This record gives sequence, structure tokens and C-alpha cells, in this order.
Amino acid sequence: MEELQKSLWLEYFKVLCTSPQHLNGHLAYRVKSYELVCNLKLSEGCPKGCTCVDQPSNNTVFVDCSNLGLEKVPSELPFSKFSDNIALNLSNNQIKEIQNATYLSSLTVLEVTNNSLKNIDNEIATLLDNTILSISNNIYLPKIPSVFQYRNTCDIKMDQLVLDCDCDMIWIEDWLINKQCDEAQLFKCLVPNHGLINATEFSSSLLDCNPKSTMSYVMIALIVSIVTFLVIFGAIIRIFWYEIFIICLRIRQKPIAMRHKEFDYDAAITFNEEDDGLRKWVTTVLTEELSRDGYKVFLPYKDTPYGTERDKEIVDVFTKTKTFILVLSESYFQVIENSDRSWTENEWKYAWIHFKSNSKTNMVIINYDYVSSFDVPQRQISAFLRVGNVIQFGNHDNNIVSEVKRHIGPPSNNYNKSLENKILQFRDHFHKITQNMVFPQKELSFKKAEYLPTTDSMKNDLFLASSLQEEKKDENQATIPYSVCPRPIVNKPPKFVRKCCAHKYVDSEFQDHPKLAKSKYDKHRESTV
Repeated sequence: MEELQKSLWLEYFKVLCTSPQHLNGHLAYRVKSYELVCNLKLSEGCPKGCTCVDQPSNNTVFVDCSNLGLEKVPSELPFSKFSDNIALNLSNNQIKEIQNATYLSSLTVLEVTNNSLKNIDNEIATLLDNTILSISNNIYLPKIPSVFQYRNTCDIKMDQLVLDCDCDMIWIEDWLINKQCDEAQLFKCLVPNHGLINATEFSSSLLDCNPKSTMSYVMIALIVSIVTFLVIFGAIIRIFWYEIFIICLRIRQKPIAMRHKEFDYDAAITFNEEDDGLRKWVTTVLTEELSRDGYKVFLPYKDTPYGTERDKEIVDVFTKTKTFILVLSESYFQVIENSDRSWTENEWKYAWIHFKSNSKTNMVIINYDYVSSFDVPQRQISAFLRVGNVIQFGNHDNNIVSEVKRHIGPPSNNYNKSLENKILQFRDHFHKITQNMVFPQKELSFKKAEYLPTTDSMKNDLFLASSLQEEKKDENQATIPYSVCPRPIVNKPPKFVRKCCAHKYVDSEFQDHPKLAKSKYDKHRESTV
């Protein structure tokens, strides 16, 4: 066994190489590792006309495609079992652009010297970030990619290049300072108004870029500001559309102090009729006080004629109504049981449509239950609670009705109901006084004053002036004037009242005219003596 091993060992030192040609006949054990190469063929992926040599000792496949008149870079390169890197030589061809290829990131060397390059894309330059690149003597290449500024100048051979060093290439100055290399093969710069200079002589001071840059920044900032404003404005319009719309309606609204004779009703009130407490307040307090002061009020559930279709009647009345009053409660939008919809929903819809279409109309919300605008499902009402005429119930020292009247304005009808009520009150009070007065041997008769038309300038003193008119001079008759009134006065023989107590019967309406009241009484007293 030992003899066999000795024999084999001796034979090993006699092994000779037969290829490649330059190693033919050499002893195998004397061949250096760097001399061991593999010539790759076309079938192994080597481009046509190119020479492909795999050198495992350098972990590199050398591909030489120079001087072949190529217009494009090869689409693929050979794959090696022994080497990971590729060195590609494409010099002395007619390549105009470096296209993307799968092997670009594996290249350690790319030589495209003396070609027809016109552009190097930033994306391609990024793939070649770890590649030693030679782009010398490409006379048609006007600029180099800006990503080069992050690389060392020694990794890129750029001699015999003439670049347009304008404001787009101003980064070159800092690059040559920060990434300088003593052995760098640099280009020349063609600077506007300064001609051709060395790359190291280039400076931003040679260019007039500030005005243009400033203007560009201003334009960009202006455009960004306008776009931002439009986006924000559009978002606000979208979110607060009804609020803005209600504000516009209120701006175009006619003054509420104006009288509009075309309206048959001063106010129409909508509320949840199923709420007993709310219905009682609306009927006995709100409606009663408004009616007493001359306002004509429409309550849908009460004033709709029996047998009439309610929706049709509401539409007809709402077109003749000046102000819509919504008494908002927590149950306002509650759907009536066994019904597809609530009457309140329709009443609000008709009121909203009429409010939008007629600038003479007005709308008031009485927030009875302090409902938050965020808890209201109806978008229009929610917006109205924020920017409309809203009266918070209970925040006005029991002057809710006064606030409502302030928002409604004066009554639209042609006569002043308030003045008539005051006349009635005075008549009743005066009648109570005369019931206890006795005028012996004289028959009392009552003289009717003429009908008093109502105007804005009429005052309470008008009745006083008419009531103090001259009496008839008939000795057998005493005349007591009073205003026309729908309720009749029953003439009863008055009882005698002592003169000393007459001041107790001075009506409150005559508090500002005590002398006139006393004079009036004295006249009657003298006529009875």
C-alpha cells in the first residue's frame, strides 16, 4: 500500500497542461492560480463578437465588447460558477444611451469611453453606484447625473468631456470640493458668458442664478399656498355648507320691521304635538300672548279645517306666512307610532323651502329642551342652531314671548290689535267706575266715538282725547263718551259717590292726566246737581 501511494505521488509531479495554448506542456503543479482562466463561449451567454474570460482568482468575468460598432449595451452577459463580478468594456462603439439591464448592479467596471452618449439617467447612475465608471471622450454628453455628487471623483473617469455648467449643474462646485481626488480625471466646463474653463475653476459666482431661483421659489410657494387655500376652503364649504347658506339667506333678508301686506299670517308654529307639556305652553302662553298683541298665528294641529288634507293646507298657509317658529324639543323628530313619517318633518320641510325662496320671510327656533346642534339629525336645523335666530328657553327672565315678537317684528295685518285691547281694557275699567256712581233725575246715555283707524303714529292718548270731547248741552241728559267695542255695555243706574272719594276711581289710563280726569268727574257731578 505504501508503495502504491509513493508511486501516485511521483506521477502527480509529472502531470502536464494541454490548454490553453500558452500553458501547453507546462507542469500542472507549477501553474499559478491567476493563470487558470475559462474562456466562455456564445452558448454560455457570451455576447456575439465579444470575448468573455472568467478569472476565478479575481472573482470576475471579463467581457470585452469594444470596437464592435454597438449602438446598445448587451442585453445579457455570461453566468459564471466561479466568479460573482463582471467587468464590461464597451469602449469605441456608438452607444447613445445606457439602458437598464439585470447585470448593471453586478458590474465592478464599466467602460464606455469614446462613444456617442447623450444622456445618463439618474436611475441608471444609481444602479452603477458601486461601479468604476469611465465615460471619457463622449463629445455629445452635455451633462452628468446629479447622483454623481455622492460619489468619489476618482471612481469616475471624465476626461475629455465638455459639460454645460449652468444653474442646473451648480452642485458641481461643492462636489469637486467635498469629493476631491488627486488622481481624478475631470471634465471641462462651458460657462455662459465665460467660455471654456477647467472643472476646478467653476464657481456659482460665475452664474446669475439667484434671481431665477428666487422667482422659482416664489412661484412654487405661491402655487402651493393657493392650492392649500383652495383645499382648506373647499373642505370648509363642504363641512359648513348649510351654515354659510343660512348666513347668506339672513344677509339678503328684508328688514323684519317692514310690514308686508301679502301675508295672511304673522307666524306659523311647528312643534311635537304629542308632548302634552309642550303643547300646553305653546297653546296657552305663546300663542295666546301673540294673539293678544295682534299677531295672527297658525297652529297646524288646531287651525287646519276638519276634513281638509293637512299637507295641502300647510303648504297653502306657509306660502302666506311671514315667520316660521320651530319649538325644538328632544322628541321633535320622533316618528309617530304606526306612521311612516312625522308631521313635524313635513312642516319643517315646507317651512325651509319657503324660507329659502322668499327673502321677506323669517325663521325662529325656540330651543325648548336645550338640544345640542350635534344631536340633531336634520342637517339644516343643526346648522340653524349655530348661526340662525335661536332663543334658548328659560334664558330671558320669562321674556320668551317678547324675544319672539322682537324676531317676528310688527304684525302684518291692517289694524293694531294691541291698541284695541288697551281700549277694551280702559272701557271695562271705566264701566266699573260708572256702575257705582249715582246721577239723580238724569238719564244716562252713552255716545259712541267714531271708529279709530290704526296707524304707526297712533298713541294711547288718542282714546283719551276722544273721550274728553265736549258733552251735549242737553240739560236733561248727561253724556259719557266711550270707544266702539265688540262687547256691549249694560247701562245700570250708578250709585252716589262722595266727591272726596272720587280720586279713587281715576283710571290707570289717566295717571299721566290727573287734572283732566278730575275735571271730567267734576263736570258730571255739576250736571247732576
